[in-house]
Amino acid sequence: MSDNPLIMSIISKSEEKASSLVESAKKERDRILDRAERDAEKARLEEERVFSLRIKAISEREESELKSIERLRSLRRIDDAFLKVEERIRDKFSSLSADKRREIASRWAIEALVGLGKEEAYIDYSPLCPLDERDIQNITQSASEIMRHPVKAVLGREIVEGFGIVALSKDGSVGYTNTLQLREKRFSREIRRIIGEEDGEN
Repeated sequence: MSDNPLIMSIISKSEEKASSLVESAKKERDRILDRAERDAEKARLEEERVFSLRIKAISEREESELKSIERLRSLRRIDDAFLKVEERIRDKFSSLSADKRREIASRWAIEALVGLGKEEAYIDYSPLCPLDERDIQNITQSASEIMRHPVKAVLGREIVEGFGIVALSKDGSVGYTNTLQLREKRFSREIRRIIGEEDGEN
């Protein structure tokens, strides 16, 4: 090897530059590997996040479907129970004495007259709860006391189906129906609510 200072200087600088390049290459390699590891970890975490969200969505959908099924079952139980209540109510009315039916029909007729709000009206009734002139007198007297003005009512000619009465204005333009079937509909929400509460406790 030559001891020429110039050559030695060139060799030395070349070795230093080579060493620097190797060191830079190692650092770049380490930087690339580190970034790759971070990207891989980020991708893994993102994949886990997406997977967890999918699992959660599936679980929530299954839970929602189960709740819907149980809700439908509950509604079916309520409907079945409501139909049984309606059947028991009709059986109860069918077993009432004629005097008791007349008493109930009279009360319903008073409600109908008050609800109708007319000074003169016809009262149609069902053969299941017939009314007579004496009943009409008592009905109009009670309605007049409630409404605080005279009310006149006469028996109508129309036959009401089922159990109940219908109050009709004199000109026939306004009516107030008070039958067992309609009363069941009026109170159906409350009856169903009570049934639902009892079903929830069981």
